[in-house]
Amino acid sequence: MQHVKLRFLFLNIWILTFNPGNCETSSSVPEVLQPCYWRNFTVMSRPPLTIPLLIEILRKIEIQEENTISARILSTSMLHGIVFDGIQRSPRANVDDNLGIPYAATLNKFYKYKVIVDYLVSGKIYLFPHDVLDLDELCFLHRLTSNSVDRYQRGDEATTCEHFSLMPSVSAVLKNNPISDCPLKLGNVKTKWGTISASHLIAGIAAGLQEDQVTFQRVFDAIHMHKENVTESEKLIINSTDVDSILFATITGDLGEVLVNQPYEHPNIANQGYWNDTFLPRTFYLGSQEWDLTEAEIIGGIDAAIIGKKILTNTMRLSQLLDMYYSEKGHQLEFKVTNRSKSLNYLLDNTNLPNQIYGSTKLLLPIRGNYHFTLSDSYIQQLSELHATLYKNTAKSIANKYDNTEYINEKRLRANLEVIIILDGTFDSYSTQQMLYTLFEAIDVSYYGSQVGIINGQTGTWITNVTSEIFQIYRSFQTLDREGTWPVTLSLGRSLETALAYYQNRTRIDCTTKALRPFGQALVVFHKDGRLTTADKTRTSRSVETIKQTYPQITIVYVSEDVDGNLKKLSQNEDDSIVKSSTNAHSTVTSIIEKLSVIPASLIKFYCNQLDVLFHHYLTPGKENFFQIHREYIKRGYINTKFINKDYGDLSICFFTSRTAENNRECQRLTVNSEISFNSGRLCTPDSTCDLQYSLTANTSRMKCADLNCRYPDQVLVVITYTISSGTWTLATSFSILSALIVVLYNFRVSCLEGFN
Repeated sequence: MQHVKLRFLFLNIWILTFNPGNCETSSSVPEVLQPCYWRNFTVMSRPPLTIPLLIEILRKIEIQEENTISARILSTSMLHGIVFDGIQRSPRANVDDNLGIPYAATLNKFYKYKVIVDYLVSGKIYLFPHDVLDLDELCFLHRLTSNSVDRYQRGDEATTCEHFSLMPSVSAVLKNNPISDCPLKLGNVKTKWGTISASHLIAGIAAGLQEDQVTFQRVFDAIHMHKENVTESEKLIINSTDVDSILFATITGDLGEVLVNQPYEHPNIANQGYWNDTFLPRTFYLGSQEWDLTEAEIIGGIDAAIIGKKILTNTMRLSQLLDMYYSEKGHQLEFKVTNRSKSLNYLLDNTNLPNQIYGSTKLLLPIRGNYHFTLSDSYIQQLSELHATLYKNTAKSIANKYDNTEYINEKRLRANLEVIIILDGTFDSYSTQQMLYTLFEAIDVSYYGSQVGIINGQTGTWITNVTSEIFQIYRSFQTLDREGTWPVTLSLGRSLETALAYYQNRTRIDCTTKALRPFGQALVVFHKDGRLTTADKTRTSRSVETIKQTYPQITIVYVSEDVDGNLKKLSQNEDDSIVKSSTNAHSTVTSIIEKLSVIPASLIKFYCNQLDVLFHHYLTPGKENFFQIHREYIKRGYINTKFINKDYGDLSICFFTSRTAENNRECQRLTVNSEISFNSGRLCTPDSTCDLQYSLTANTSRMKCADLNCRYPDQVLVVITYTISSGTWTLATSFSILSALIVVLYNFRVSCLEGFN
């Protein structure tokens, strides 16, 4: 670790003493990013541009154990190669990929970026672990975090612009390359508290992790090192004032851009813009041809500045930090997104904003070189005062607007889930993608959360295998879109056999896994009209019976317009249910979420050696987690469950059955380094029909959770084991299980034969 610190120390010293002409950041697209702009390259995944997607891609980089990477190295290496602001296309260029690409950083947003990476924040792109991401993921991350505008007309303005005019603007008429009425804003990310600029986040965090402070004069001198005829007034910028590199990267650098581009008393800022779709946000449009300091940059700048100044620690991963700031999860931070007004007031109270704007402007002017105005120092100072006042009033209004937005919390889940979805043609492909992303957010599909697999109900094949990566799911959707192979009918029996094969293979894997994560399991079956052919009905009934006998903990949720036909007969099990679908996909998915949210995690791996089964579960303080031993397992013997609390904090545990009133639960405290065992016979005997349930809640935390299995530093680890002793475990019970397994094998044989026919 010492050699890493020394390397960064030398980098920080060097970046202030180098000859700028030898290592300036060029406006050319970096070589590592050029494949993202080749004509024959298309990103094969179009997931929504949301903060959870950004967090999960960062998390994927971090969890590679061989590439354990600090927030500092990840943010600074991204800033110096993955993030690249100001790239725009040349609208009429047609260049062969072997010769070049018609893209370069020619937009004014590049100049602030250049000051940051050349003079304020050291870093090296080679420290970024490129091998963790494929090209699709790398390009997606680049576009998600790079601030720019595609300003030229695209041809789709009649359908995408909110205020489209058939009469072209004056600028459009006068120029060979007309400007769009609603330019594309790139690098924006949707959160529940407004849209933010992701570039500002990365830059602010990277700046916050720098140890050195320098004066404006020192940076100014470095910029002018080989410039002749520098005037005395230029030399006397602000000799004793430090460049607040965090504020330059997040707020004052943008205000300097505004002053250079719009040297007026009342510049136009805070263009709000809009998403193509609030449920599936893939494209962000500006409502006008003004892109200096947009609303997304204002609120992204506030977030980035407060994180960089008050929240950063060297012990947290970058994904952890963003996950906690943009949610109600994790330990309570002093400043959170839910109160931007508090953050903004802190920043303004502790900053001489006009002074920082003036200094930032003086740094930007020589970097940009060519501009339309020659400004005197006194006028820059005057405008710095006026623009500071404008920013304060505008930013306070915007922050207050989103502070007053009520947080719509996702349905509180009882457990992380493993959900297999069987799709038919209930909804069109776009509505399906909208609906599923709403579901993914609600059940927290993520590395530390739930997992989802999707089966093509028409063919019985996987659209995407069970995964926690939303990016991969939407890559599969893109393939279906391109090939036109979305399901339109349903072969339910064949699809259930595919799910059954997965469960059998999952069992083999679980039985050899050192430490398991407990999940609740569910099958969600879309069947628009509920009709089944005679053959499919027989095949479906056989598969459902096998699933219920072999894996009784699995809940099946049917989604159909017909709630009284064939599916009602299939859903006789009390754990299963039918959701009546409507023409509104969002309304339908809300009902599905209601059903999934009550499913507890299963604790029994019945076909594994019980001595080898070990669950590790990390509890987030204040969040109640539910676990269950299904009644079908209790019928097979007395089950003794042991809960072992490690030294991460105190927790409480409650024991009850599925029929116990909440105020009659038996609860006990489980302190650090203690354990407790509970025998199922206390509440559920093998001849009874009740599910045994446990709820665990972390009460206090020692803030010790630091390994890669920890989502947040305040999580508390509990280890769960069980043993099964003889009860009504009889030859008849054994025969029942054996029969179920024989049916599984028979089903596979039938499906194989059908595959050859």
